[in-house]
Amino acid sequence: MKRIICILALLTSLSVSAQEAVDSLLQLIEQENLELRALAKNHEAEALERRGENIPEGPSIEYSPFYKKGYHGMATSELVVKQEFDFPSRYADRREQQRLGAQVLDANYEVRRREIRLQARQLLYETIAKNQLVKLLTTRLQQCDRMATLLQRRKDAGDCSLLDLNKGKVERMQAQQKLVEVENERAEILSQLCQLAGGKAITLALDSFPKIEISVGTHPSARPEIIEAQQALTAAQHNERVARRGWLPNLSVAYRRNTEETTPLHGFQVGATLPLWGIRTQRKAAQRKREEAEIQLEEVRQSVEAEVSSVQNRLMHLRTVMDHTDTNLLTETLPLLEKALQHGEINAITYYTETNDIYEKLIEHIALHLQYLLLQAEIMER
Repeated sequence: MKRIICILALLTSLSVSAQEAVDSLLQLIEQENLELRALAKNHEAEALERRGENIPEGPSIEYSPFYKKGYHGMATSELVVKQEFDFPSRYADRREQQRLGAQVLDANYEVRRREIRLQARQLLYETIAKNQLVKLLTTRLQQCDRMATLLQRRKDAGDCSLLDLNKGKVERMQAQQKLVEVENERAEILSQLCQLAGGKAITLALDSFPKIEISVGTHPSARPEIIEAQQALTAAQHNERVARRGWLPNLSVAYRRNTEETTPLHGFQVGATLPLWGIRTQRKAAQRKREEAEIQLEEVRQSVEAEVSSVQNRLMHLRTVMDHTDTNLLTETLPLLEKALQHGEINAITYYTETNDIYEKLIEHIALHLQYLLLQAEIMER
């Protein structure tokens, strides 16, 4: 049975900021994510396999008895204990390949780790946005309840029409439906976070976004995708150098013991295997892989630079749009419209038209702020 861990980031807490709450949840997700844990184990296994490839195979033992007609028992026998090994410099080359291969695996793990953290951070920001929408729509529903009660009293007193009363009921119904829809969307996001956290439930009750500003003018050379491509190129370059030394022979040494009738003879055997065939093909293959790694590195660099430029432009545009939205003015206007309706200064149709426009602007501002933070998350996690 899965163990459930609930982490509650309370809005009323003064000791934990929104950013600290998000960071603590990200740390939990990173530790519990099943894909990252499996990837780490897989990389450990690959490192061990590569280390085993650089160990000489065990010695071979061969024993051959011989018989001849007219002789009782074995006439002669031969015992050969043989050990084969590569040219000594090849072991050093493979140790370097292991080191470079480990760096490639580490870079690959870092890329995936950043991708998962980015996905989790964006889902956390989306959860906060849904919390803001729930709070806003709850306020709207409460206002609809008050207005529906007011309009019912006026209808009973003959001060408003049935059309005004029905308009209030329709607005309340729509507000209720929108609230339920947003709550369902929030539950789906929390379900995705639960999956990222290895099946452990996460609850985030914050309804305020973290206040962060990220500089996007820095050079993207430190991005993990570029580092991974650079490590792959370094490994390919080393493999090409090793392929050029493919002519080095494999060596063998053996102990031989021959017994002829009752007289044992002892000796040694030294041999070499010359890899004359296929060396040229191996060199060309290593060269092509190195060229492929160079092209991939250039492609990744161009892709990252284009992405960083795009994010920077989108951030500047969103910042400009957000700065022109006065949410305090919009929020302060809502109770003024309610009082105007209560005092008969405006009718119900005008009230709902104006309040709907304000709520749409507030909802749009939350969506813009969320988009802004989602773009910032791409920079923070990459």
